[in-house]
Amino acid sequence: MAYIDNFGVQYSDDCKTLVKFPIDYSGSYKIPEGVEFIEKGAFKERYGYGGQPQYMGCDGLLSIAIPNSLMDIDTILRCCENLQQIVVDASNPFYCIENGVLFDKSKVIMKKYLRTEPQDYYVVPDSVQEIGEYAFANKTNVVSVDLRRVKFIGEHAFESCINMVSIKMPEVQDIGQKAFCLCSSLSSVKLPLGLKRINSSVFDRCTALASVDIPDSLLAIDNYAFYGCENLTSISIPESVEYIDISSSAFDNSGISKTEANWENDVLYIGHFLVKASRYLYGTYVVKEGTRQICKSAFRYCTELVSVILPEGVVYVDNYAFSKCEQLSKVYLPGTLKVIGEDAFAGSGLARVRSTESLKSSSDCIYLDEGYVRIPDGVVTIGDGAFSNCLGIRSIVFSKGMNKLSDRVCFGCKSLQSVYLSSTIESIGDSVFYGCSALRDIKLPDSLLTIGNNAFENCSSLKSITL
Repeated sequence: MAYIDNFGVQYSDDCKTLVKFPIDYSGSYKIPEGVEFIEKGAFKERYGYGGQPQYMGCDGLLSIAIPNSLMDIDTILRCCENLQQIVVDASNPFYCIENGVLFDKSKVIMKKYLRTEPQDYYVVPDSVQEIGEYAFANKTNVVSVDLRRVKFIGEHAFESCINMVSIKMPEVQDIGQKAFCLCSSLSSVKLPLGLKRINSSVFDRCTALASVDIPDSLLAIDNYAFYGCENLTSISIPESVEYIDISSSAFDNSGISKTEANWENDVLYIGHFLVKASRYLYGTYVVKEGTRQICKSAFRYCTELVSVILPEGVVYVDNYAFSKCEQLSKVYLPGTLKVIGEDAFAGSGLARVRSTESLKSSSDCIYLDEGYVRIPDGVVTIGDGAFSNCLGIRSIVFSKGMNKLSDRVCFGCKSLQSVYLSSTIESIGDSVFYGCSALRDIKLPDSLLTIGNNAFENCSSLKSITL
């Protein structure tokens, strides 16, 4: 039987686990000695049904005393956003309080900022390597923070610090989702060398943010990373950066996406990166000279796009770049291209692919074999499902630089009749030609070592495989 105390707090029958805390509780509470665990959902309650689940925390809890027996209080820190005081005994083996800040016992992780000083300029102790989730969240007295030796910032760590104007993070290597979301006074950020990814919604609705210093080490900018940053009208990516995994929604509703100068013929560019195209783009589009990368989902669902010309210099066509472009039948790929990402052309109307170089031949511009796809020899990687469900492809010639056909590359290409593999291919992945019901024969190179599961499944017209 569960035990419920005089305040309505529910514990397990052995009183070692706090099971449920009343959501409408207000004031102070002391967890009794002997309690070792807290149930994950003990301090929150779901409300509303359907769609994305919504939760309400114990916003009325202002002070809590924790026993020496309790090993983990993260669920309290996440769900009680108005907490002003945490009472920790000096002999507690897991936590310590110093100058109004809760740390783990070794002071490697900063767990919760509880200081009340107005206009606080806080310097994190040198021993701290990590800022925990929600550690500073909703603290309106924070003006400036120096993270010193911190390597990791947890999710929501500084969310809604609406008066914070500056943050120093010279050694940070990872920033969690929504870490600085709704920091509406933050005007500039210098991201440290070594940071590889700006995670989802990290600077979401930082409306004053006007300057971001991008390091050479950055590899990815995720969904909504700078959503609603209305004063951020430009961002400079170092010349030395060849590839960044930029989500097409990374700059939605920001100054960058709203500044006309960043758009050319309904396509958003940031430096050498083609980030996003208007869904209303139609006809033929010529990518501008100097572009290195077609970013993730850049042209996805451009259903009226008919043909695309990629100039020499483009190296990467990222994941989903042209997927679901139902009318896209003709593409010119440059000799500089090295990588075609996952599902890059999946579900498109692709039927003809030639080299950009071939445009110099007037005869080639007039006539292209219907259904013929030739991958430039500079391409070394084609991602999973890159040409899956392209019903217009009848013949495909893979590049000489490849040694592997990734999973599902031609999955469901029902019109595909012939395939030409280079002598360098060593591996054919799972379901590569699954459902290619028109494929009649194929010659496998001597270099081939492995064939994946279901590679030729449901190829009902396949008469022979030559080894």
